[in-house]
Amino acid sequence: MRQITRWVVREGLRFGTEIASANLSLRISVNVTEGDIQTTGFAQEIGEILGSLDTTGDRLCLEITESGLVSESAAALQSLNEIAKMGVKLSVDDFGTGYSTLKQLQQLPVQELKIDRSFVAGLIDNHGNESIVRSTIDLARHMGLRGVAEGVENIQQLRALAQLGCHEVQGFYLAKPMRGAELLGWVRL
Repeated sequence: MRQITRWVVREGLRFGTEIASANLSLRISVNVTEGDIQTTGFAQEIGEILGSLDTTGDRLCLEITESGLVSESAAALQSLNEIAKMGVKLSVDDFGTGYSTLKQLQQLPVQELKIDRSFVAGLIDNHGNESIVRSTIDLARHMGLRGVAEGVENIQQLRALAQLGCHEVQGFYLAKPMRGAELLGWVRL
């Protein structure tokens, strides 16, 4: 695992521990690369970080871009399976922009598909975007995954996604990026 990824996972989980001590239940999400998941010992390093912080895998979500999942590396699949067994949530980020096949998606131990913001942005005025978003939400649901819409920036998008049955949303409409102390206050509102 790259040094920066290791640091981000560790610091994210430390903050997650702080959140938990404030009686708040939030999962920390960290973006990882194809290079990270193909690195020998990646799963072991994740396990060591969890152990060193005395926390559980369910506090962590690793987000891998769809394009990062394209290779059918047995090592990467084994690593992801080991990580999933630790209770770590796995997410396919920017879904719809890469080249993964449905066969690959079916083989991966992921729990959610994050619909790329480029499709959400045109959801209201572009029938093609609306069809892609609807199809992705349906695909996720029928595969037992959660559909998450990225880049929600207005109430119209939020309402349309709710009507389509989207499980979760994220974007500036809900909140802009903020520091840890701000987040704790915002969540308590």
